Amino acid sequence: EITRRERREMELRKVSLVVEQSPNVVLITDIQGNIEYVNPRFTLLTGYTREEAIGKNPRILKSDKTPPEVYKRLWQTITSGTEWRGEFCNKKKNGELYLESAFISSIKNAEGVITNFIGIAEDITGRRQAEERIHQLAYYDPLTGLPNRALYIDRLSLALARAQRTREILAVLFLDLDRFKDINDTLGHSMGDQLLKTVARGMADSLRKEDTITRLGGDEFTLLLPGIIQTEDVAGIAQKILETVKKPLTLGGHELNITASIG
Repeated sequence: EITRRERREMELRKVSLVVEQSPNVVLITDIQGNIEYVNPRFTLLTGYTREEAIGKNPRILKSDKTPPEVYKRLWQTITSGTEWRGEFCNKKKNGELYLESAFISSIKNAEGVITNFIGIAEDITGRRQAEERIHQLAYYDPLTGLPNRALYIDRLSLALARAQRTREILAVLFLDLDRFKDINDTLGHSMGDQLLKTVARGMADSLRKEDTITRLGGDEFTLLLPGIIQTEDVAGIAQKILETVKKPLTLGGHELNITASIG
């Protein structure tokens, strides 16, 4: 009996060490959702000490960025004895937001009655930022922030399929800036980059929400205009774009008069 008790105590100590030293957040609440235990990782991630967290509701981490329906489904799931998995956008004690992937389940006694809830969570902020950065590099021009050739081809395929289905007109325009090389040669590539960003922003602002403007490279752009009612509308949009580009610009103390060609 003593040996069995000692083994049991050793097992409990091991479990305790595993939880205390876990690289993930571990949080235990009572059946009302009040916190009874947090491990050191919780403190390291959220900034709340164990004393500040015990007795509080996990709502202290709420950022109002996670839809209320998520919490409602979570509570319905775990109170029914089912495991829940999902993500939160939480807020640290200092107000900083972070993304968390969580697994929450009920703890039951020998009779099968729920006595507590346990949550195990991982900070995935860095991972999500890296994924977004990879997506940005893959589909957007790093200088202007406009869609690049890869995203243009993808949207063009979708727009063509929609035009065939709805019998709407789809317009594709090509635009390049006149004498852009002269600006690069006389004022430098830094000034040329500033010019491209300014012109790209002006053109993007003058288009409809459903339109796509793409930088193919250098001073070459494409415009994808879906849902055109009549062909005459394309000429009006093209003229509007040209007028936007022709507006005088002052960059680095230099006044620039830009023109463009559309085909």
